[in-house]
Amino acid sequence: MKYSKILLRVIAYAMALTMALPMLFSASAAENTLEITWLPEGMVPGVTKVLEEDLIPVKDANEKCGFVNAKGEIVIPCQYELVGCFSEGLAMVKKDGKCSYINPQGEVVLTTEFENAGCFYEGLAWVYDGYYCGFINTKGEVVVPVKYDATGDFTDGIAWVMSSQLYGFVNAKGEQITELEFAEVGPVQDGMAWVCRDKKYGFIDTTGKQVIESKYITISNFSEGLAAVMPEGEGYGYIDKTGNVVIPFQFQSAQEFSDGLASVKKDNQYGFIDVTGNMVFDLKYMAASMFSNGLTHVYRKYKFGFVNTQGKLVIPFDYTSAFTFADGVSRVWNDSKYGLINTAGEILLPLEYDDLAVYGPTGLVRQGDRCGIFTNPYYNVPDEQLPVAQPVREPIDIPWRWIIGGLFIAIFAGVVIWQVLDRSRANKAKAQQKASNKTKKKK
Repeated sequence: MKYSKILLRVIAYAMALTMALPMLFSASAAENTLEITWLPEGMVPGVTKVLEEDLIPVKDANEKCGFVNAKGEIVIPCQYELVGCFSEGLAMVKKDGKCSYINPQGEVVLTTEFENAGCFYEGLAWVYDGYYCGFINTKGEVVVPVKYDATGDFTDGIAWVMSSQLYGFVNAKGEQITELEFAEVGPVQDGMAWVCRDKKYGFIDTTGKQVIESKYITISNFSEGLAAVMPEGEGYGYIDKTGNVVIPFQFQSAQEFSDGLASVKKDNQYGFIDVTGNMVFDLKYMAASMFSNGLTHVYRKYKFGFVNTQGKLVIPFDYTSAFTFADGVSRVWNDSKYGLINTAGEILLPLEYDDLAVYGPTGLVRQGDRCGIFTNPYYNVPDEQLPVAQPVREPIDIPWRWIIGGLFIAIFAGVVIWQVLDRSRANKAKAQQKASNKTKKKK
């Protein structure tokens, strides 16, 4: 009986240790919950961009639109058919089928005859007359003729326009700086925009000049002076703004540079390179994204965690999905519910919301039919002043076959030990019996 108990304990301890090993290297996140201001029943926020004013567009239960502040108080009454976010001190509002612009006090400062209009960027906003699009300035004057099928917003002094499924660019003077000749165009970033002609990609600058010919089959935006490109029949590499190859074509995939690093894939492994092409650190993960706020999310065994720019795991693999950090926070997701963490991995909002989004200083949540607002405490905080996550232990990657094998070995070892002990006990009993018989014979 004594040895049987020992055997059972050995097997139990072995099973517990085998199953617990992966958990020994996990860490739970601390919580620092933000306060949420819930909007009145039936009121829904309508944010589409980073907010520049402490005013949030909303729609009430009567399908009328207005603005509330971060406390959920109605500042501009819900009286419009449609409203846009404030941008450059103005917000588009639509009433009686026509668009106007108001200031943060709710005063109409510009009226138009257009049935739809966008936000002001660089002093210009797109407008739509029911048939075609163009641009107006803050005085309501048409700067870019209303003759295009679609337009983008102005960035670095230019905007894309489209007619008959062909794209081109215009400048802030209303001049068309390229022909309508591209099948696709990208956003202006780092002073360059990618364009596609005959299924090949190249770049134009903000004057409309094509500075890099369309010869690549896939391409990324420029970032930190470099763009990832791939010629036909070769791997990914990086070029500078003159088109010179600065990092040779050698990667299976490549992303834009951020924080001086870019994620690349080579030999089916992900790693990060610097702007000279040197591998800063290898990754043993299945996927990696761009760095932001000094962190990037990585994927392993169906879970996401975050590593820092030294390649150290600092936020454990606790999440089914995770998003790039921005303004010091990241959305995370488990079991169809969203939450929010900061750069130290602390949980700012528990994972219990049906939807969650952050637009600069303001965040929005939805829980069932209720919508709420919260303030992002890390908005405009420099990276060096954000909370710092400390490295955590990497999880031990133990395949299930190892676990099952370990259990069999533990059971086998236990059986062997039990047999040895049982045989030893039997031999001892025989020896005692012989000694007892000898004693009886002498008597």
